[in-house]
Amino acid sequence: MSVLVVENLQKSFGGVRAVDGVGFSLDDGEVAALIGPNGAGKSTLFNLIDGQLAADAGQVRYLGRRLDALSTAARTRLGIGRTFQVAQAFASMTALQNAQVALEAARTPLSVGAALWHRQVDAAQALLAQVGLADRAQVAAATLAYGDLKRLEFALALATARFADARVVWIAFLATLAVGALCALAAGARLRGAPVGIALVAIVLFAVLLADAAIEKAEKVYPAGTSVATTVAVDPRPAIWRGALASAAERPLAGHGFALQILADRMREVSHDPLITHPHNLFLGQLVQTGAIGLALFVLTIAALALHHWWLVRSGDAVLARLGALGLMALTGFVVRNLTDDFFLRANAKLLFAVQGVLLGAAALRRRSLADAPRR
Repeated sequence: MSVLVVENLQKSFGGVRAVDGVGFSLDDGEVAALIGPNGAGKSTLFNLIDGQLAADAGQVRYLGRRLDALSTAARTRLGIGRTFQVAQAFASMTALQNAQVALEAARTPLSVGAALWHRQVDAAQALLAQVGLADRAQVAAATLAYGDLKRLEFALALATARFADARVVWIAFLATLAVGALCALAAGARLRGAPVGIALVAIVLFAVLLADAAIEKAEKVYPAGTSVATTVAVDPRPAIWRGALASAAERPLAGHGFALQILADRMREVSHDPLITHPHNLFLGQLVQTGAIGLALFVLTIAALALHHWWLVRSGDAVLARLGALGLMALTGFVVRNLTDDFFLRANAKLLFAVQGVLLGAAALRRRSLADAPRR
């Protein structure tokens, strides 16, 4: 299947037909040139492909997905990046810092004033090497030759064009609500009634909204009649996970060691994306880094926390039951959310340990209070 397909694309400005029935396709790894005199419609065609302009007729498909209804930002998240005729970069920053900012902005919400220079260093260096700027990493953009500046802009386009935008945040939220309702049902009469009803209504509502959003998105980005097998075939995650399993098989017991970039080159190779540097799965990440032994210990830790919280839910005390329910809900949301991400990355582990520590501490204080009550 072609990576990019343009079919009968048309765009007019008044009586001027700038783009008239253009069609072409590009396969993976193929490089093509669009050549024409001034005013031929080259920039207009690029603007139609990246969503800055809406086409009068025709369609653009990327990895089998129709892009007609998607904004420029949404197309960028799918993996479509572009540069412009006049090269632009942060002039006072070095080439490396420009790449770091682009990578960080593509991956997480960017905080104004946040210290960025220690983040994404390895990925930024790899990105610059890909465009032939490895030896110019510490040079300010303002002093780069124009050809190097164009290369830097190309690197920034690669950084911001994310290959996959699939996230499971809403699914994790739905699972969290379901666990909360289950805990309320299991906790006894004092926690039943309104909380359970509210949770069940929320679950049904979010399930309907999630299904409707998924169907609407599928209709917008995939051609009519596209099979599930086709959508899976263009999803980069299965290839990433297969590569992670192959890496884990090389050192099955102890793993390759803990580090975000420990198998960055392998992940980039299997995903065909220079920005993919880790397995993007909670359990695979542990398996690759710490081996079967580390994964087993990690799973046992999660299971022990879940059993402890369930014991609190069934304890008969309303306060302990609420603390146990919150613990199970937090644990569920964390695990489901990180099925497409990695543990110990960014704030994931910190949030998990902080929440679980607070809940376990509060439960211990409550049990001590209950134990001391008969003595008073």
